[in-house]
Amino acid sequence: ITAAMQAVDQSLALLQTVQTAEQPQILAQTLEVHGGLQLERGQTEAALQTWQKTEMLYRQLDDPTGLVRSRLNQAQALQILGFYRRSLALLTELQPTLQGQPDSLVKVAALRSLGEALQLAGDLERSRQILETSLVLAMRLQAPGEISAVLSSLGNTARAQQKAQEAIAYYEEATAIAPTPLSQTQAQINLLTLLV
Repeated sequence: ITAAMQAVDQSLALLQTVQTAEQPQILAQTLEVHGGLQLERGQTEAALQTWQKTEMLYRQLDDPTGLVRSRLNQAQALQILGFYRRSLALLTELQPTLQGQPDSLVKVAALRSLGEALQLAGDLERSRQILETSLVLAMRLQAPGEISAVLSSLGNTARAQQKAQEAIAYYEEATAIAPTPLSQTQAQINLLTLLV
């Protein structure tokens, strides 16, 4: 991570001296990576501030996909910091933007994050609806990793609704479709904790 941070810092310094038509787009993308590295190093507040800068740049560039990614990153940082309501508000504000966007993995992830935030806030029925929309989209895109993640989230919502059999079915399906051992293990842990 240290080498990556040094490379990103050098890139940011270089971008400050170069003025081209592509400079704002490259700067936004570089800052997006920088925020991810800050988060990896436990610098969550710094990452949040970095992603707020990327949001402003993506707004100036009129780049809705970049805007959604920066908002998702901010929401993740807010959740890590314990600001669940602020994260939910940020994700809820994205919903109209998402409706106008073409199908993409970013859209699936944004809807999944919104569904998970709603589940944490106790709005379980709305959580289920958003997650089901995310699942349909993930299936349409044939993205097994996202399908598995959404199924696990649906299982968590069903579990919170006291619908154990439904939750078990979601977890089992998430395990079966999981493309990596890590996602498979996560789904199995959800299932095991429910069964216990």
